[in-house]
Amino acid sequence: MKKNLPLIIGLAIPVLMIVFVAIAVYAPSFFAHPKYSFVFSTGDTYPNDYGDHYSVVNNVITKTTNPYPQNQGIVKYSPRPINLFVYDAQADTVRSITFEDAQKLKVDVSPKSPDGYVLERGDSNNGIFDIFGSSQNYNSWFLKNGIISKRIYLTAMDNSYYYSNYNQFLGWITSGNFNNQ
Repeated sequence: MKKNLPLIIGLAIPVLMIVFVAIAVYAPSFFAHPKYSFVFSTGDTYPNDYGDHYSVVNNVITKTTNPYPQNQGIVKYSPRPINLFVYDAQADTVRSITFEDAQKLKVDVSPKSPDGYVLERGDSNNGIFDIFGSSQNYNSWFLKNGIISKRIYLTAMDNSYYYSNYNQFLGWITSGNFNNQ
């Protein structure tokens, strides 16, 4: 046993390092239990563009329409469809809602939810020399509360991921029922 001790230690160190890294990476998501769902839209570009846009006025989601200019030599284009979705924090799911259903919700536009979570887009973590810990999370979304974080998947009915920069967070749902469909 004594002459195999260096071999045992030499094999145990990498195994313990892997276990430690796995715990450090996955443990924060085990403690993340956000309570507040949120509403977001996809396809919305800029409020000054033509077409429909969603915003929040007095804690209610509203829609504004910027009309296309008429007879000014501008070619009309088909605007990108703008859809409303709810991320359900309890079920960890996303589903589409209608504008009429969205108007029944009371939302808080604060960047931080009432239970302390913030919705953040992932970033690039290059680790050490792009070898250890390298990840590209540009297209990922996270609910974070301090060091506790939970990766969420903002998907729609067709299972496509909404990676684009055209997502717009509208607000945390503080009251109202979005489960009536």
